[in-house]
Amino acid sequence: MRTQRTSASRTGHKHRLLIADDDPRLLELMTSNLADEAAEIICAEDGVAARDLLGETDFDLAIIDLGMPELDGFELITHLRQNPRTVDLPVIVVTGRGDKQAIEQAFAVGASTFVTKPLNWTLFRYQVQFVIRSGHIKKDLRLARDKADRANRAKDNLIQLLSHELRSPINVLVGFSEVLQRDLEGRLDSTQQAHLTEISQAGQRLSEVLSDVLFFSRLSNGDHRLQIDNTHLSELVEDAAVSLKGKARAKNIVLSYSDYTNGRELCAERNLVLDALKRLTDNAIKFSPDGTDVKLSTHILSDGSAVLAVHDTGPGITKLALEHCMQPFVQAEKALTRSEQGLGLGLPISKLIAEMHGGKLVVDAKPGGGTTASIWIPSSSVLIEPVQQAG
Repeated sequence: MRTQRTSASRTGHKHRLLIADDDPRLLELMTSNLADEAAEIICAEDGVAARDLLGETDFDLAIIDLGMPELDGFELITHLRQNPRTVDLPVIVVTGRGDKQAIEQAFAVGASTFVTKPLNWTLFRYQVQFVIRSGHIKKDLRLARDKADRANRAKDNLIQLLSHELRSPINVLVGFSEVLQRDLEGRLDSTQQAHLTEISQAGQRLSEVLSDVLFFSRLSNGDHRLQIDNTHLSELVEDAAVSLKGKARAKNIVLSYSDYTNGRELCAERNLVLDALKRLTDNAIKFSPDGTDVKLSTHILSDGSAVLAVHDTGPGITKLALEHCMQPFVQAEKALTRSEQGLGLGLPISKLIAEMHGGKLVVDAKPGGGTTASIWIPSSSVLIEPVQQAG
């Protein structure tokens, strides 16, 4: 087995091309037509020589004949796709075969594209440039994806570590502050009592923050398996409204709910959908001015799908700010100036929950015109007729 190296001027960036073919005449034609100031050509007269070169030298493109002896093109491509060094290397297969099966087999083992003999050299030169450029883009995308995956794994590991390291001290903080409040009741002055209350509230807040981060991580990683059951849509809006009634009253907000589903039931994980609805309601209360209204409602659309909506008459939000809010750990206001606490997970978690049920989160908001946040659930998860109780 022999190899041949041909290159033009050494100035500037050069692409390195491997040509593997057992036909010396075709190797000569390839070299004369492809070698220029931007390309260095390295030839191998059989598959074994090509395999050895691929293991010791980096290439931008491999042009491989399918019909080589000892190690044919199919086996060579299979080898390089199993090697981390050449897994992204673009491959053009050259064949005189006109049968569809050979071409399909080449693609199956990892070829990027193919050409058949005799070659149109003008078009082939353009094809080589295109495949090299596409190969670089594909490699860059894979490297970026791998980097993102590593960062995501590091984030998940950090979250798990924080969960393990913070859960116990937070529980101690909350537990002992409650014990002190109970045991020292009536023995502290107003300032001491206020400080102890602040400690207890801070601990509870830390516990809620940690729970939200872990909850979001579990949902976004697909680690939660849905537990489907049937629940009345009317019960969902009623329970969400009742659970946040005290918070609404503290801001003199009128919180109401309406059901327009005629007793329809939803096939979903009740606690998850209720959690999403409560988060949307909590957001509406949190960012609405005192003395305004927040309304919850359920509707059945003409296609049989269901909508659970939360409407407020607050300041609304711009489209750009809303796009930011759909990202985790982002709020509409700047972190150092915002008036409300929170990690900005309300909308992202609600969006994930809706999508887990085959639905989506729809937010209609205009500056100064209030906001309507709706969970849309497809008709496949809505019972056509209310379930009758056996009796």
